[in-house]
Amino acid sequence: MKELRDILAIAFFAAIPISGFISVAFLAYHEKAGWGWLLFAVILIAGSIDIKTGD
Repeated sequence: MKELRDILAIAFFAAIPISGFISVAFLAYHEKAGWGWLLFAVILIAGSIDIKTGD
């Protein structure tokens, strides 16, 4: 059961930057202004995520 909890935690935290990159791609595809700033913010968020699983 502990492994399932770890997998779900990793999936939850991985969904945050993935959805951010999808949002950036959507904005860039539709040529909306400001997608570069969103990309910068997503890179900062994705780089700051630190996942520690219990052993």
